[in-house]
Amino acid sequence: MTADTLIADLRARGVTLVADGEYLRCRPKSALTAEDLEMLKVLKDEVLARLSEEDCILGLSLREFERSRQALELRVPWLEDSLWLVPRAGDVPTLVGEGIPRGRIWKVREMADLLSIPSITPTEIERIGRLKVEFGAEIISVTPEADEGVGG
Repeated sequence: MTADTLIADLRARGVTLVADGEYLRCRPKSALTAEDLEMLKVLKDEVLARLSEEDCILGLSLREFERSRQALELRVPWLEDSLWLVPRAGDVPTLVGEGIPRGRIWKVREMADLLSIPSITPTEIERIGRLKVEFGAEIISVTPEADEGVGG
């Protein structure tokens, strides 16, 4: 088992993992089996390194992430499958070639354009995300709402 596999398995079962210096905090402890605890001991250094890496990535702005050249796999509560956030358009064909449907891949530009809408709500982002996945879509552009007094 790898650290990534262990982390993914524990998270899928609702365990929260936090790197706290040289310590690894897991909650709820009651969700951990004896096998989990043994694997955490064996892979502790790798798990801590991975969690620290994640913290660094999650602390980046979208612009900084775009320069990082790292793809990020995300699990969102409203979708059964994971989503991927990639820094460049050129990353999309690579993931599609690995069998990941286009609708599950978000370019940083797509996300930034969507988040640039001042009034967008998390519910609206979810709806757009579901449509993107359902239709295998790519967001081409985001047009801000027109003023009601213009052109009418």
